[in-house]
Amino acid sequence: MVCQFNFRQYSYIFFKYMASNEYNTYITLCNSGNYKEAAFFAEQQAVATGYKNEFWLTQEAKALLHSGNHTRAYEIASKAVQIAPANSYALCVRADAALKLGKYKNALDDYSELLSSEKLLSNARKGVLSCLEHLGNKWQQILNLINEWNLPYNEMILWKVKAYKGLKRSDDALAECQEWLKRIPHNKFALKLLVELEIEKYGLEPVMAKIGKMAKISSLPPIYAEIYASLCKKAGKTEAALDQYKKLTISGNDPWIMRQQVFLLARTGHESEALPLLEEQLRMHPQDKYLHKSYKSACKRINRIDRAISFLEELITLFPEDKKLLGRVKNLKKVFKNDG
Repeated sequence: MVCQFNFRQYSYIFFKYMASNEYNTYITLCNSGNYKEAAFFAEQQAVATGYKNEFWLTQEAKALLHSGNHTRAYEIASKAVQIAPANSYALCVRADAALKLGKYKNALDDYSELLSSEKLLSNARKGVLSCLEHLGNKWQQILNLINEWNLPYNEMILWKVKAYKGLKRSDDALAECQEWLKRIPHNKFALKLLVELEIEKYGLEPVMAKIGKMAKISSLPPIYAEIYASLCKKAGKTEAALDQYKKLTISGNDPWIMRQQVFLLARTGHESEALPLLEEQLRMHPQDKYLHKSYKSACKRINRIDRAISFLEELITLFPEDKKLLGRVKNLKKVFKNDG
């Protein structure tokens, strides 16, 4: 049964809190990227009401979600939904947290309820499509929905190409990608999907050669060099890929590019160069399991587990609330003892 959101029922309390000094403080913390502090501040407001205030519970869950604490965000949003089952904002945060946690069926149920909310309809539709994508073999259903909803071109086209690709309708997917790039030249999503489809049809080498030529054209945006670097990596041409990533990091400051560069350095004999870069990334993203895995592996390969232990102990002083770091240090000390 779809839960109908009565906006009038919640408008008074919602706008009352939004006009408060407390909410302004919360928003200031969020806008400055201090999501952990914002979550703690919202929790204090919720505690002051006996932890029965769905507005502040929802704000706490939103801040937790942005801070990367998806499990806690899901728990808090669920409490808000229990207090106010018809509150679509709380339901939306719970759905977003469930999606991040890989609880795709739970998220799909929540997003489906939100399809009746006019204010959150766009979020709900995106969420439904994302869940169906992750649930697998739902491409025809996705295609049916984007047609049924009559989505605007810029909201529909990515899903249409993905659906055609998933349904093995490669020629249709290629044609849609080409039309997409005519309408929006150099669009990164269209380019990446086009390259995937062309590799399936023509093979890696000819596509890599074509993109390599385009990557050298200075008037074209850096997405071509980025794609070329990923193709070089895929082809096993490590030095060429590293060269491209270095050029990209010099010309810009894209966190994703820097991340790709450091991962490639760490596993291709450049561990000493990669370690300080990995440490810099981990100071910004201490909960990132992929960074931790890459860092530990690189340290093991060059016999620097001692460095890893010292660095993680430093991280613990910076992020004392992250209990997983303690477990990582204990694990490394066991490895260090056994190797010794």
